[in-house]
Amino acid sequence: MARIVSQVLGFATVAINMYRPDTEDYETVTVHGNTGAREILLGSVTTADTWTPLLDRRFLRHGVYFIPDGALELDLEQKWYTPDLPRAAVEAERAWRADDALLATLEGFGGRRYGVISVDEPESGLRPDDQQLELLDALVTHAGLAIDSARHLAALESALEQSRALFYGFIRDISERRRGEEQLAYLAYHDPLTGLPNRILVEQQLDLALARARRTEGAVALMFVDLDDFKEVNDRLGHAAGDRLLAGVAARLRSVLRDSDLLARQGGDEFLVLVADLTEDPAPSAEHVGGNLLSALREPFVVAGTEVRTGASIGVSLYPDDADDTEALLRHSDVAMYQAKTAGGGRLVFHERSEAGLSRRASLSAQLRRAMAQRELELHYQPVWCLEARGAITGVEALLRWRHPTADCSGWRRSSTSSSRAAPAKN
Repeated sequence: MARIVSQVLGFATVAINMYRPDTEDYETVTVHGNTGAREILLGSVTTADTWTPLLDRRFLRHGVYFIPDGALELDLEQKWYTPDLPRAAVEAERAWRADDALLATLEGFGGRRYGVISVDEPESGLRPDDQQLELLDALVTHAGLAIDSARHLAALESALEQSRALFYGFIRDISERRRGEEQLAYLAYHDPLTGLPNRILVEQQLDLALARARRTEGAVALMFVDLDDFKEVNDRLGHAAGDRLLAGVAARLRSVLRDSDLLARQGGDEFLVLVADLTEDPAPSAEHVGGNLLSALREPFVVAGTEVRTGASIGVSLYPDDADDTEALLRHSDVAMYQAKTAGGGRLVFHERSEAGLSRRASLSAQLRRAMAQRELELHYQPVWCLEARGAITGVEALLRWRHPTADCSGWRRSSTSSSRAAPAKN
């Protein structure tokens, strides 16, 4: 595993620190690459507390931890390996520093802790880019699943030995190593929880779709889908239930898409949908697909014996109307998704390229801030009558009125009036 990480990412030194649950500490069991690092680190034992400041969510990027030089003060009583970097690399703009640290947690299903993989000394002399971080996350995820599989296989073999009636049918595949390499390549481009393509693969497919669209003068739609109220499910039912909900959401979204559409998991509770090879006006087509996605999530899910509901906020960007490259389409769909989320969620919003629309929103926001400061907003109540109960008051309706300086002759800015109904009053 250390050798694969080193070759794929282009780092000279990779150390694997395995977690020992009986003593709750970590032992360095493998050091690949640098001989000096191997002499210092191999066999050393560190407490769990040593890793706590390093595995801080402030340093979490694309599923792994990057701690830049100077961000933390290291415990000098512990054994640390500090590489000697070439002067040319040190002076580079994005150079890897001597005390930079790149770490990834090695975990199995359900968050079972197996250890930490530490990566050092990039052959390029530069700090890792986003693609390298995503690849490291995919590799370590596969390693955790492989450990899980090995543990399950050991349990199965033990059971088979105890039951002679089961097994003659168990044959090891002589191409196990080849299958493992293929599985590693698969997991590098797919989400292990849902089986969907990950962001790396969807970006590659988006590049191809844009190239076809340029040749054929076609169109492409990219949708950024973010689940509404997913955190509440995680907090109330736990992460295992959240994982089952994500798997159910992925299956339901996939069921309403065409075979030619690509559904991918961006990460967390975020998904991407690529609708390519559009020859007509792309906006109605994208709106139709987005409507199907929203409708698919209206029915509740049953998770851990509990009925839960979740909607989605969807942002859409179009080629060639909004952008002409992969990065811009991803960025614009992300911005549009946040606009849908800000508007209350459960809706689809297209990216607005027009500066006039942005200017109007900025102006309205400024006017609202001034209105609160100048006490232009007034709260009024009016009773809600029940005619069947001899005119009894059953509740009140609250009206927020804006006395705008440029209001019409009625003295109210009608377009900015909003109302909400309060709970029925008690008898």
